[in-house]
Amino acid sequence: MEVIDVSVGTPQWYESKGFRFQTSIVHESASTLQLQQNGVTENRLAAHNAHVYVFFKEHYEYWARRLDVDPATWKWGTWGENITFSTALDERDFRLGDVWLVGRNVKLQVCGARVPCFKLSWRLQQPDKWLKELADSGRAGVYMKVIEGGIVRPGDKAELIQPGAPGAHDVAAITQLAFCRGLKSRDVMDILAKDPLLFGMNRLLFARKISALQDDDYLGKGAWKSWRDLRVERVEQPAPEIKSFYFKPLQKDSLPLANYLPGQFINVKLPSGLTRSWTISDWPSHHEPAHYRVSIKRQNQGSAWMYDHCTVGNILSVRSPAGRFHLDWTPQWVGRQVYLSAGIGVTPMISMMKAHLQHYAVSKAPAVWIHVASDKDNIPHLDEILKASGHKLIKKYIFLTCELDETTFEETLQNHEDNISFFRGRPSDEDTRQILTDPYHINPLDVTPIEIEGCKSTCYICGPVAFEITVKQHLKNIGVPEAMIRSELFAGKLESEATDMKKATIRFAKSKKTVSWSEDQPMSILEVAEAVGLSPDHGCRVGSCGACKTTLCKGSVSGSLEPDGGVLICTAKPASVEVELDL
Repeated sequence: MEVIDVSVGTPQWYESKGFRFQTSIVHESASTLQLQQNGVTENRLAAHNAHVYVFFKEHYEYWARRLDVDPATWKWGTWGENITFSTALDERDFRLGDVWLVGRNVKLQVCGARVPCFKLSWRLQQPDKWLKELADSGRAGVYMKVIEGGIVRPGDKAELIQPGAPGAHDVAAITQLAFCRGLKSRDVMDILAKDPLLFGMNRLLFARKISALQDDDYLGKGAWKSWRDLRVERVEQPAPEIKSFYFKPLQKDSLPLANYLPGQFINVKLPSGLTRSWTISDWPSHHEPAHYRVSIKRQNQGSAWMYDHCTVGNILSVRSPAGRFHLDWTPQWVGRQVYLSAGIGVTPMISMMKAHLQHYAVSKAPAVWIHVASDKDNIPHLDEILKASGHKLIKKYIFLTCELDETTFEETLQNHEDNISFFRGRPSDEDTRQILTDPYHINPLDVTPIEIEGCKSTCYICGPVAFEITVKQHLKNIGVPEAMIRSELFAGKLESEATDMKKATIRFAKSKKTVSWSEDQPMSILEVAEAVGLSPDHGCRVGSCGACKTTLCKGSVSGSLEPDGGVLICTAKPASVEVELDL
């Protein structure tokens, strides 16, 4: 095996498809490559901690043919490698722990595989979907660790001088795991994530994939159909006019509570028959939570009953947690999370911020919490929030709307730690700009902090409608993409498909009732059912909780057809002349 070329790169900023990113993938050939214990002397990495990246002449030829690329357009170093080898070997011939002698005295140990990302597809001008084909092929190159440094030059020979341990994984197999999610691959990833010979980026990648597989396992686990009786175990008053209720299973009920995503809610049926939805305001654990806590402000008929009459020992019927507004930990590497709330809208944020600090995928991501309250005493569980986020990962900005004299305001400032800032009034467009527009950094691989534009943050909004609309506009004004803005208002609002239906006939199969529907009175199917005396299960009435999901037997509806064919009748309307449902 012979060295054809050596090259180096330094981090530079680039832009593609409106996204700005930093990478060292653009390399220039060099006459020599100086290696020391921490890698290439002239080379600076943008995101990972592997010492030397090795690629092969044969791969240039293979991928040029496969992608119909003129080989002359790919100079050595185009793939971002430090060393290009001329050899008939490939990644299957390189195993973890193998030690290679290059030139006279440089010793390199195989330490991992390239896991292709969008930067490579950008560099080679290929669609991102090609990355899976690349990983599946195993032809993505080899990462090596410097055991003994020195100088590498084109023309140097390389030979295997010390094979890795028997049964060591080959580099092609490691690359192929990048896009696998099966149980068999999970067992291998468990082993690799703990292998000290595998370099940090690969180990963290597999740990993240294992975490994602665990999330899939936990999602909705323990969920029950219809209603389940739960007991009010504890009642607290964390703020004036706000009470927190802790629900637990009955003593005779051996089943654990269902898992939920931070930000979701439960539907509670009151003794009067009223059904209300309240956000879960705590995050006791990712799996089999010990309780559900809801924090309720005394407002309408339902919350007033809870506030005035619900006590320890009350048994109420509750549905499994539901809702589309929740913390999103699905990205491979999570960027900054911004939590914006007002008043009782803080309840999902409490759950989200607690999970932020506990969940593997999110726990290294920076965060900002912006909250509006009349005064600090009206923020439920504030001390709990501050205690949970006291290590300064979450920056906190609280806006107080009540009139405070200077002395009281100064006392408020002095009675809290440095990473919380108090302001008078409500957050303006300029406030939002000052808090969020500066670049931030993430360091998911514990190597080199990666700088990201401030507007590339995932934002969650919960509060009164006017607050949500105003804050959403502030975020748009500073360039936050629409897709990165989540809100309760957004989550509960399903856009109806256009329909030209003027009249329709709705049949309820089980109850054997037939009803005429007209656009002159454009009721939802739930409202139509209630009008003829039916009492379908329901909760939120905005298509968010899923309680009203019903099987569609015939016809079509607009606005609320679920992937499994079910219909959320609280937002559905006829989209065909005849509609039949299993009610």
